Amino acid sequence: MTKEEIKIVKRGFVSVFDIKGGLIKTLAECALDGKYYGSAVRITTRNLYQNLNKKTNFVDDIETEIIFRIPCSSDKDAGILAAHVREMFSNSKILRLSCDFIDNKIVNIKESYDEILAQ
Repeated sequence: MTKEEIKIVKRGFVSVFDIKGGLIKTLAECALDGKYYGSAVRITTRNLYQNLNKKTNFVDDIETEIIFRIPCSSDKDAGILAAHVREMFSNSKILRLSCDFIDNKIVNIKESYDEILAQ
């Protein structure tokens, strides 16, 4: 069963992310290697941790990266949504997104385009 065929039949949990900032990129609709990709906005964000390495006695930097992909109905809508998210981050507002699961570090969100614009 491919990722596209996976259907959630029972929802026992939902993960909620409060995003304070990140790299924002629009993805235009395209076909690559015969596979269709719809318009979207991608937000890449990172948390940086520090942890003492007892063997080296050095505080190591550890980074966790998550990519949020927000599907859009058109390239134009992707641009509008990306501008809205950038404005939110510029004004120190938090973007709240929820998801069912994370696949290969990419979070597939539940909120609709309109729900995000209303934040």
